[in-house]
Amino acid sequence: MKEKLKRIVIPICALLMLLTIASCGIKNNSPVGKWYNESKRCLDVRSDGTWKLDRSYGTGKWKALDKDTFEFMDFYGDTQESNINTDELGKYIDFGIYGYFYKDEYPSAEKTSEVKAKKAVSIDPFKGIKYDVSGISPFCKIAINNQNCSNDA
Repeated sequence: MKEKLKRIVIPICALLMLLTIASCGIKNNSPVGKWYNESKRCLDVRSDGTWKLDRSYGTGKWKALDKDTFEFMDFYGDTQESNINTDELGKYIDFGIYGYFYKDEYPSAEKTSEVKAKKAVSIDPFKGIKYDVSGISPFCKIAINNQNCSNDA
């Protein structure tokens, strides 16, 4: 009897261990939680499959389409697909016309300005300018040639 029990229990335990180890590698990309946009609106995504957006009517429903894509349906039946993305400011959901909603809180003004400063491109407005001088003194003429300047400047 003990021998039969061992033959049944050991493979089941081994299978459970394998499933546990395999599930550790699965990325948990759930949208459940509170997300905030720039104007401090809260997108409350709930574990029961519903969501609520501050200053909007009713609750909507959401579901996972795959491990990275989620479908949000509002109170009126309009749907929108969204992904959870990550940038220098943190995890966010691009929620269409309402903008980016960041997990737990919208990044501080200091952090957003710091990131913008890192991304800023320095432009030299005088790079590429040439001066064309013509004539004889005291009747000299000077012209500015800006054909080689950057369009950004």
